[in-house]
Parts: sequence; structure tokens; C-alpha cells
Amino acid sequence: MEQAGVWATGIELKAAARLLGVHIWTYSPTRIGLPNGKTVPASRLISIPPMSYQDATNTAVDIDNLPAIYLDNRNSHYNLVVEIVDANQ
Repeated sequence: MEQAGVWATGIELKAAARLLGVHIWTYSPTRIGLPNGKTVPASRLISIPPMSYQDATNTAVDIDNLPAIYLDNRNSHYNLVVEIVDANQ
């Protein structure tokens, strides 16, 4: 990522999750192909937990209670999600 136009991959996100001790979630809008040849909008939410589920004292860590970072992945670029809104409200 030293060069302009080069973005993080899953490897860098996994390393960041471990370094920061957080759970990283990435959202990617996509489309799903149907048997009739048409496509429909869809989305993908990917969980990237830290590599280790143990802390420095070798105690198991409950990953469901870790702080989280949410990223929006569009056009091969990650943007930080600063607010999550319930679409039903």
C-alpha cells in the first residue's frame, strides 16, 4: 500500500484486526445472477475477527464482545462507516 491506487486486501484487514484487537466487518453491495439471466441487487457482510481468539495471557476472548470497525467496500475502495441506520425506522 505504499503506492497510490493500491488498497488493502483481506490480509491487511486481518492484520489490522489483530493489531487493534477489534472485529472488522466489511459490507459489499453486489448483484446475484438468476437462472433467467437477470440479476438482482444483493449485499455481502464479511466478518474479519482477529487471528487469535486468545489474549496475551492465553485466556480465551469472546469475539462477540470485541469493539468493531465497519467498512463499506464499493468500487474496490474501503470507506469507514460512521453511522448505522435501521432502514425500518
